[in-house]
Amino acid sequence: MQAPRKGNFISSGSLTMVFAVYALFLLLALITAGGSSDFLGRKPVMIDSVPLEAASMLLFTEARGVGRLLAARAVQGLATSAAAGPPAAALVELQPRRVPGLGALVNSAASSGGPAIDAFGSGLLVQYAPAPRVPVFALLLTGFLAAAVALALIPETA
Repeated sequence: MQAPRKGNFISSGSLTMVFAVYALFLLLALITAGGSSDFLGRKPVMIDSVPLEAASMLLFTEARGVGRLLAARAVQGLATSAAAGPPAAALVELQPRRVPGLGALVNSAASSGGPAIDAFGSGLLVQYAPAPRVPVFALLLTGFLAAAVALALIPETA
């Protein structure tokens, strides 16, 4: 195992703070705006969250210190809170009547399987990609752009 290179090391306290900022902003946004899709519609709230998610990925690619990592995680927490609830509600609202529970099943599988696949893929990219910090966020940014296109095609449910 190699020793950390000077300039690339973040203390465990700073790393904990970066993860805590995400959780704090996620919870604050869920508490204050969690039900916004009930009033504004599922689709508009999801569409509005995509640029925020994309901005957080761009912030991550440019982060060179703890301050920028904190900013990236804060934006990611806000965006993720806006992006988490409406799809779950829309899946339940769009499920076929003849298959009750399908929306909840798909949401559960995506909510647990997605992060597992992301962690595995991110680990591979960090370990084997030539510039380990950038490809993960570039791939996620591409995914968010694809989500924006897909959102244009789905119907509004609320």
